[in-house]
Amino acid sequence: MPLGLDRTHVDTEVYLDRLNREILLQLNNGGQVYLSNAIVCGKFALRACIVNFRTLQSDIQELPPLVLQIGRERDSELRPDALRPEKS
Repeated sequence: MPLGLDRTHVDTEVYLDRLNREILLQLNNGGQVYLSNAIVCGKFALRACIVNFRTLQSDIQELPPLVLQIGRERDSELRPDALRPEKS
């Protein structure tokens, strides 16, 4: 869940699905990794399926930081004002 996201807003779940779709698109277009998706309890989720026997543990360990980096970038660009924390 992105930091500062208003979890109580009615549009939060729709936004998170959109954000995950955008992350998936950017990851797959970037050429470093290829992920697929799954719908889990009605929510869009990123899915990694490791089938190449040459995949190393280090390859897998590089994935979460990459997803977080892209997620933060896309969130800062896409998040609607209604889901941003109120400024004091």
